[in-house]
Amino acid sequence: MFWSGREVVKHVFPPDDPHKETVKVNPNGVDLRVGDIRPITGSDITMMTEQMEFYLGSMGFVDDMIRGTIEDIGWTPAGHVDIEVTQLKDGTSIKYDFDVDNYFFLHGLYVMRVKEIVKVPRNAMGIAFPRSTMNRLGMIMSQSGVWDSGYEGRGTLTCQFIVPLIVHKNEAFFQLCFADARSSGEYNGHYQGEGEVRLVPL
Repeated sequence: MFWSGREVVKHVFPPDDPHKETVKVNPNGVDLRVGDIRPITGSDITMMTEQMEFYLGSMGFVDDMIRGTIEDIGWTPAGHVDIEVTQLKDGTSIKYDFDVDNYFFLHGLYVMRVKEIVKVPRNAMGIAFPRSTMNRLGMIMSQSGVWDSGYEGRGTLTCQFIVPLIVHKNEAFFQLCFADARSSGEYNGHYQGEGEVRLVPL
C-alpha cells in the first residue's frame, strides 16, 4: 500500500527550509526539487572498480565516491539573457528575460541529484517518478532501482531532455512515493548518505 503525502513528508528534509514550507505535499507523495546537475557527454569516461569509485569525464559530482569537477548545470544563463519567443496563436513575438534563477537544459542526458534529503523508514521503500508536467515538457526519466528501507541521502536520477527546456530552479522535477515494505534489514551500501557532503571543485 502506498503512503499518503502527509506521511511521506515526515521523512523529507529540505536543507534550505527546516519548516518544510516549500515542500509540495500531494495526496500520494511529495515533490522533489533538483539540487545538482551534471550533463552526460560523449567524452565522459566511466570506470567502476571493486571499491565503487567512479571517474566521470571532466566533470561530475564530488563526494566520497565520485571525483571530478562540479558545474551547476550544462549551461546556466550568466546574468540576464533576452530570448525572443514566437507566440503560436497570433504569430506575434515577445521577449522573456531569463536570469540565473533558471536551468537551461539542452537536448541530451543529465544526472540529477535531488535537493531534499530523504530518509526512508524501515517499514517502507521509496520510488521516485518524474512529474507528469515534466514529461509533457519533454523530460524522460530512466527508472532506476527503488530507494531501499533505511536509505538516507540526496538520491540521483538520470533524465533525458528531447527538446531544450528552461526551468526555474525552485520547480519540482520528481514525485517521491513510499510503499509498505517487509524489510529484511536496512540499507547500508555505498550510496548511504550520498550528496550530504559539500560539493567542491578539485
